Amino acid sequence: MLPAIYNLPTGYRGDSYGPLTFYFWDTGNQPIQVGGVNAYLKVKNPLNGCLSLLWSTENNSITTSGNRLVASAVLADHTRHLTEGNYEYDLELNSGDATVTYLKGILPILDDV
Repeated sequence: MLPAIYNLPTGYRGDSYGPLTFYFWDTGNQPIQVGGVNAYLKVKNPLNGCLSLLWSTENNSITTSGNRLVASAVLADHTRHLTEGNYEYDLELNSGDATVTYLKGILPILDDV
């Protein structure tokens, strides 16, 4: 299965960002249960490929329930180091049996004045 492409809302360098809420549905419009899975939303720098932001169930910055996943707000201190550009991200879910990348796309960041 290839991930769906979804570009995240634009962020502003040095500002808080989020929270982000995602709902998962299959092709038959039935909810995909994500409660209890491990989830990782990784954002990489477009210039060097280094990890710039990370949300995960392991560090409690992602919560899941039913078919809903919420990535908590990122504080301004964590976006100050981001430079203007289109950062790449993906969202992986791991049930223990399999890891599936459900979403990928860009997180646009605008520079502050």
